[in-house]
Amino acid sequence: MTNQEVVDLCGALGVPVKSHSSSLNEAYSDMVRRRAVREGLTRDEQPEEPKPERKGGKKAAKAAAAKAAEPEAPTIAFMGRIDPLKDLHTLIRAFALVREQIPAARLRIFGGTPAVNRIYHESCERLIDELGLGGAAVLEGRIGNAVDAYHAGSIVALTSISEGFPYTVVEAMACGRPTVCTNVGGVAEAVGDTGIVVAPRDHAAVAEACVRLLRDDELRHRLGAAAHARVIEHFTLSQSLQMYRNVYEGLAAPLPSAEPPRLLRPAVPVENPSGAR
Repeated sequence: MTNQEVVDLCGALGVPVKSHSSSLNEAYSDMVRRRAVREGLTRDEQPEEPKPERKGGKKAAKAAAAKAAEPEAPTIAFMGRIDPLKDLHTLIRAFALVREQIPAARLRIFGGTPAVNRIYHESCERLIDELGLGGAAVLEGRIGNAVDAYHAGSIVALTSISEGFPYTVVEAMACGRPTVCTNVGGVAEAVGDTGIVVAPRDHAAVAEACVRLLRDDELRHRLGAAAHARVIEHFTLSQSLQMYRNVYEGLAAPLPSAEPPRLLRPAVPVENPSGAR
């Protein structure tokens, strides 16, 4: 929706644009997020549908994106800030179980650490050492291109204990990677049937799901392709803009006129055969 369209709608509502932009966003943000997961809302930087080259057409372009080269070693990738809400301890403990069954597996954790979370970052490093995962599980720090982080994994994991709209999950899906996620916020609705969703704080369930995907090439590739297709179907920029347009136009639409009140039928006089009063 363009700025002028927003101004016009605000005028129709009789609300100044400046106050409207804050109050409306606060009042309707939850509604927009919930409807977004179901109908396709995502943030502005979410890529639009890839424009395929002439040769091969759109199907070929989608297939190429969904089959980006996997790393040689079976790898679990995480992309996001280092924060207790991401519950990286559960991910690290799950990876220890994965290594028992797939010794060559690796865990690569990408993302910066806010200053207030430095102690948590150090606790993750200690846990890696305590579990004997040094060299196999690595906190990589910030990365310039998020796509490289997603492609660094055979699968992408998110073990959060709290989420709103899971942008990193949708981005991983756009990169053709199946995901293992915890059932918090809008995660399950975003993933649909293109990944595996487990209960939060259950490192055994996370490990089981990761092992299943890492061992089953056919399943992993099929879910990755389905994840990419789901993003194209539900989470493109054009659908995001249309979602906001629908919300604003719905707010600006006049309320339907109320039905006229129903009148009672007039009372029918009762005849008195005796003539008494």
